[in-house]
Amino acid sequence: MLIGGKNPVYEALLSDFPVEVVYLSNSLSDKLFRKELVRRAKVTNVRVHQLNKLELDKIMPNFTHQGVIAQVSNPKTISLSNLQSELSKTESGLLLAADKVVDPHNLGALLRSAEACGVNYLILPYRRTAEIGATVAKSSTGALFRVNVCRANMARALDSLKKIGFWVIGASGEGKNYWQVNYGKKLVLVVGSEGKGLSKLVKRKCDQLVSIPQYGHLSSLNVSVAGALILYEIKRQQEYKD
Repeated sequence: MLIGGKNPVYEALLSDFPVEVVYLSNSLSDKLFRKELVRRAKVTNVRVHQLNKLELDKIMPNFTHQGVIAQVSNPKTISLSNLQSELSKTESGLLLAADKVVDPHNLGALLRSAEACGVNYLILPYRRTAEIGATVAKSSTGALFRVNVCRANMARALDSLKKIGFWVIGASGEGKNYWQVNYGKKLVLVVGSEGKGLSKLVKRKCDQLVSIPQYGHLSSLNVSVAGALILYEIKRQQEYKD
């Protein structure tokens, strides 16, 4: 898989994600970044090839790569059974599930907020979801390489997590005001697609539906913004509740 951009490539190297080769612009003006990137690549035994802008543009046409491109392994996914096994003995945890989020920019932004809130696992459906690729990596500013992805039937995944003590929160327009809900220590936040929100079956699997109050004329927030607001409220309560 090809990724481009300063932050995604550097984060891939920092996280010890399998990076095969880095292509670096020989005219990159940020000398401090260049020095640090080359140093990190050397530490992790990753080859660095210096190319001109035209050569980089041919590798990733129509992509804002910022003079840095890397060939990386495809992100590995964790099976639902292994996810359940890993989390079965935990006393706390926060997971994110994205139900048919098809815009890679939104999925990347969700990953960025999730990683900032300490989320270690993202659950995605098998179909009708954004492709995990360069756009997701760049929109997440590299958070893609810090969060484990589990692909599963969404309803089955939520049932499996409920069996080991997780409470499932669904972001939905008809839910309770999200800051009036008392969140627990073991939670899964489920956000829905950009157009239709949560699917009917996934909504039925939720223990609690929450909504974000609107004070303007628009009917809803972007899914990545809504996800970030709810994640931070959950994290605030988990960290500071007596």
